Amino acid sequence: MEHDEGLDTVYGKVCLRKLRKERRKLLASEQLQDFARNTTLHGLGYIAQRGVTIVEKIFWLILFSVSVGVCVYQIRNVWIKWDSSPVIVSINERLVPVSEVPFPSVTICPQRKISKEYNYGKKKERMQGNISKMIQNNYSYIQTKKSLNKWSMEGGYEAESFNDTYPRRGRQNGAEPDLVILIVEDKTELDEECNALYSGYKVYVQHPADMPQSSLYYYAMLPDQTSSFALKYNMVATSDEVKDYSAQMRHCYFPGERYLRYFQIYTENNCRLECLSNYTYNMCGCVGFYMPHNTSDRICTIQSKPCMESVIEIIAEAETADVRYTLCNCLPACNTVEYDAEILKTNFNIKHYLMSKKDKKLDSFWKNYSFSRLEMYFKSPRFVSMRRSELFGLTDFIANCGGLLGLFLGFSFLSLVEIIYFLTLRLWCTFKRDLENEKKKKVIIKKPSNYGA
Repeated sequence: MEHDEGLDTVYGKVCLRKLRKERRKLLASEQLQDFARNTTLHGLGYIAQRGVTIVEKIFWLILFSVSVGVCVYQIRNVWIKWDSSPVIVSINERLVPVSEVPFPSVTICPQRKISKEYNYGKKKERMQGNISKMIQNNYSYIQTKKSLNKWSMEGGYEAESFNDTYPRRGRQNGAEPDLVILIVEDKTELDEECNALYSGYKVYVQHPADMPQSSLYYYAMLPDQTSSFALKYNMVATSDEVKDYSAQMRHCYFPGERYLRYFQIYTENNCRLECLSNYTYNMCGCVGFYMPHNTSDRICTIQSKPCMESVIEIIAEAETADVRYTLCNCLPACNTVEYDAEILKTNFNIKHYLMSKKDKKLDSFWKNYSFSRLEMYFKSPRFVSMRRSELFGLTDFIANCGGLLGLFLGFSFLSLVEIIYFLTLRLWCTFKRDLENEKKKKVIIKKPSNYGA
């Protein structure tokens, strides 16, 4: 019978690989038991300990598995907290003086038209025409050429600068108000057909970086009265440590993170107004005269009013449904100042004083006028502010996870090193030693046959 030496060689190599595989499984099992006996993790030592009954091993295996499950569940909760709410807004321990806050911009809107140069009664039939040629141009409302000086939205005022700043700093209460405005209204110029049901003025107080715009929230100022505004502000500052988070996670924008087409300084109000202008133009083909735009040929007429109102409703519904990130994406600025005021009103008797001169010509002149006075000042020299800071950072996440792992499993950093060591270096060294022993046995087996030859 012929002997096939090649077949024996192949068969021998296959058997050798099978034996090597079985041997490595046994070695891996021994290393796993060695790890269980020597690890610092609680409970595993009882599972691999010799002399322990099977019931005891099952008990400790179940207990260890339950501990791992509870620990994983708690770490999942920690992860959700870190991922969903890493930033907190809290009360700042430092009171902010008014000198670090800009004095607000003030916009006064008369309730009635006080110039007959534009005759509402004669021109109201032409409301279907180009409204841009009906809009008065006698006054320049927002055409100031003055640029910012020693102030920025993010950093505030420069520490060493106290004068020649723009916008102007607030100041502490003194003998005189910070702002005094005297309004004189000629009653003979009033057009009774234009908003005859209302009188007085609407007063809007906003941040200097915001574009003046009308809203439902305003202060009423009546004729022949002194309206004293005691200002206060709500300030929110944001620490630099939250810059690493996305704007949606910290719920605010730092300067340079959100581009606006019509405004150099980002504020939430400016963003909303630009968003309203963009959507109105896209849906209606025109914009309101009070919206930012780059051409006056696309000013909406009264015919477009229903479309404009529908755009406002769409944006309002989107914000209510919390999809503003995909619509306007107008988050607050990370450093904001919002103003509020308390109003004290008294009679302004300057008209009686002027008519007390017993001059009939002056009396007949002054009786056609009404006088109103606006005073504005900060109520207190310092106010409590808010601060947006990191609530749950990477260090806090690691500390919480480490506490849970230590409580349920006795896990530490060295335990992690142990696991990596047994799965990599220890196992590799064991397999290498086994392979070297296998080679030595081959040499010993082959030597006698060589001598016999």
